[in-house]
Amino acid sequence: MEQERVRTHTNTKSNKRPSSPFPSRVQVKTIN
Repeated sequence: MEQERVRTHTNTKSNKRPSSPFPSRVQVKTIN
């Protein structure tokens, strides 16, 4: 679970594009 969280975090930072609304939601989840 921890690895997945880090992977999503890096993914959102690397994939900062408004093309996919998925990374945006992930970022909000990580910030919370």
